[in-house]
Amino acid sequence: MLPPYNCDLNPIEYIWNLIKRRVADKNVKQLESEIESITLEAVASITKEDWVKEINHVKRIEQEYWQREIFEDDDSFRFIINTGESSSEEENFTDSCSEMSGIEVLDSD
Repeated sequence: MLPPYNCDLNPIEYIWNLIKRRVADKNVKQLESEIESITLEAVASITKEDWVKEINHVKRIEQEYWQREIFEDDDSFRFIINTGESSSEEENFTDSCSEMSGIEVLDSD
């Protein structure tokens, strides 16, 4: 499962970074009196193409995260812990699980 909030998966974070770079490129004199106009100019310079580029970038990162998670899940194993309380249905489930390779059934007895 992907994290509910991750700056890598939020396109606005990349847009803010783009704005900051554009401000830094224009703010060569580093005059406080010009920072507001330079910032407004940088914000206004963001285009639909900039958004599309950053959204596609986020989609690629998200896909990489999912692929990484799928590979990690493939290497994991599962096990069942018997708490001592069982019904015939649970016993059948436990018996079928113990026949599966890679799964160890643990009893609490």
